[in-house]
Amino acid sequence: MPAGDIFADQQTLATDATLDVRPAVGLEAVVHNLYYGASVEIYRVKGAIVTLVVSATGSLGTTAGPFRVSNIEYLQIKNKGVSTGIGYDGVYTK
Repeated sequence: MPAGDIFADQQTLATDATLDVRPAVGLEAVVHNLYYGASVEIYRVKGAIVTLVVSATGSLGTTAGPFRVSNIEYLQIKNKGVSTGIGYDGVYTK
């Protein structure tokens, strides 16, 4: 993907399922927004280091970035509510 192309995804996740906000090997992106329709936990993952950065409760929400992500340092969104849509948007930078 060329720099400037859209980096986005949206999935329906079951309770305790996760969505990795992670570009393919060799690519990097900046995430502008995370969207969720239920309670979530958002983690920053770098190898074996996993850090909880946001714990949001409620029915609808958004978390504004920017968050820089690559294939080795990325975000993971965990659905803590009922089955719901979860997504993100941003742009490729490399």
